[in-house]
Amino acid sequence: RWTVRAERIGFGVVEEEVLVGEEDLAGVTIEMVTVPVAIEGVEVSVGQRCPGASSSPGVAELWREARSVLTSVRRTRTGGASQFQVSFNRRDYRIGGFSPEFLQHESVDTVVATGMVPMQSASPEFLANRGFIVLTDDTASYYAPDADVLLSEEFLTGHCFREEERDDGGPWVGLAFEPIDPTALDIRGTFWLPTSPEVWPYIEFTWTNHPWDLQEVASPVSRGLSVEPAELEGRVGGRVELSFVEDLGWIVHRWWMRWPLPIHLKEEWGGPPPGTYLGLISEWDVELIRVLRSGWEGQPALQQTVRYTVNQE
Repeated sequence: RWTVRAERIGFGVVEEEVLVGEEDLAGVTIEMVTVPVAIEGVEVSVGQRCPGASSSPGVAELWREARSVLTSVRRTRTGGASQFQVSFNRRDYRIGGFSPEFLQHESVDTVVATGMVPMQSASPEFLANRGFIVLTDDTASYYAPDADVLLSEEFLTGHCFREEERDDGGPWVGLAFEPIDPTALDIRGTFWLPTSPEVWPYIEFTWTNHPWDLQEVASPVSRGLSVEPAELEGRVGGRVELSFVEDLGWIVHRWWMRWPLPIHLKEEWGGPPPGTYLGLISEWDVELIRVLRSGWEGQPALQQTVRYTVNQE
């Protein structure tokens, strides 16, 4: 006497008894009926990828306006080769902690650059994989976006957008962006689009995080030395200014960026305790003065953002 048990996913379990003798053969027909399989419930909820992100129709409209400007910049950048007269202004500001920043070094150079664009950002793929700040030993590379980056699929899928209003009531409306991952070495900022023909669009940005926990001296030794976390909000970041040129479209005519330079104190020397301190704030202000090409003489020049490598030594 045997019990034949049949099981199959999606069907009920059936048992049939079979009685056979030695060396006998028996055929068994089992009829099964379908039965829904019970599984643990799955709860689904809909949420925003970023806190404060907006799903209003105004965001989509702002992005269409921003995209038209950025597409024009990219089209102008790839339109052909030219020569540009470029002004580079480099400044380093020493941080006193208990006193305002003071200018330690400044240099101004005017150069002629050959090519459609004398500057451009790293590739969107690189920035998506490595971030906008890349730390290697004691060297940090700070990156800024250009039109190719802001239009890329990598940037769009890695960032959220919302509508931004100005506190000063100026004639701009903002499309703000921020990374999905708040811990990433990324950028956040706003693309300010004009609501009046008297002003031009511009992009301002800053980095969401930095690779160091920077400190700074908050008071002189004579008053009892105190050390506090360095406040970088409003002191570092970048800006890209655009303008419209007839027969060319939207171009970038000025760019600047400020980033921190740390000092690594490893031993006691009678001053601040060991740690990583905000030593300098470096600033690069780049402006293309004019295009050195027949037919474009005297026109505002094209400019793009650029990556600069910071040596921490």
